[in-house]
Amino acid sequence: SQSRYLAPESEMVLLDQLDEDSHKSAYEVTKDLKEGIIHAVEALANEAIFYKKETNHEEFDETDDLFEQQMKDDCLTIIYRLLFIFYAESREDLDILPSNDAIYNRGYSLEMLRELEQVPLLSESSLNGYFFHQSLQQLFGVLANGYRENDNAQNKSFKVRHIDSPLFDDTKLNPLRGVKFRNKVWQDIICRLSLSKEKKGKTRGRISYANLGINQLGSVYESLLAYRGFYAEQDYIEVHKAGKPEEGTFLVPRSRRDDFADKEVLKDEKGNAVIVPKGTFVYRLSGRDRQK
Repeated sequence: SQSRYLAPESEMVLLDQLDEDSHKSAYEVTKDLKEGIIHAVEALANEAIFYKKETNHEEFDETDDLFEQQMKDDCLTIIYRLLFIFYAESREDLDILPSNDAIYNRGYSLEMLRELEQVPLLSESSLNGYFFHQSLQQLFGVLANGYRENDNAQNKSFKVRHIDSPLFDDTKLNPLRGVKFRNKVWQDIICRLSLSKEKKGKTRGRISYANLGINQLGSVYESLLAYRGFYAEQDYIEVHKAGKPEEGTFLVPRSRRDDFADKEVLKDEKGNAVIVPKGTFVYRLSGRDRQK
């Protein structure tokens, strides 16, 4: 009898409602994660230019097509490392990372940095220092090379088997090899990949990587194949369907501002058009790349 599935005085089948809610939740998490990755790619690529030019005083053409392609690929590699670790730390049963070990958690883990994701960085040294970067490099190295994986069973320290994959091989990186990212950049990225997007009437919640399915992660990966990364050679604005920026935006040259109605132009909190300045790395949908 179907009566046991019904709420009192209701024709709504509870199992159907729960299933519908879970699909809505999965969709929202997937959407938030995708937007977080897009933001993270842009943040890494822009910080990389700052480091290479301001700190290393390198000279190069960031608008070169090959450079832009390699920068996008390197940024995605770093972000996929983070996603892999988020997932591995949330799933002890996979036996990849010792997330139940106190020493690992305090000294090595991404979870330790995740706990600092919303701590205010107030001083110059905390904003522009490299604590996050050094911690992540140490963790990436543990996964690339393993940690005490060949020790005998009498050693009580945690062990990590190396990952036999190019994902954690720094020699496979191109423009990002040797680049260091400041605390404020890493904190922002970890926050965006850890927390759901801020929405009206809702507090931000932690994205549960343990509950993310392969299909959800796969759909995020697949949707990003249609995106292209490039350094803007002129100022851009973002335009969208009239009154509906949440349905997606597209970049157009700022010089075309008068071609669009006011309600088709993306605005900031003060009502001003959002400008993407020349020289900024942008990672956006490209129909041409999708076709390829």
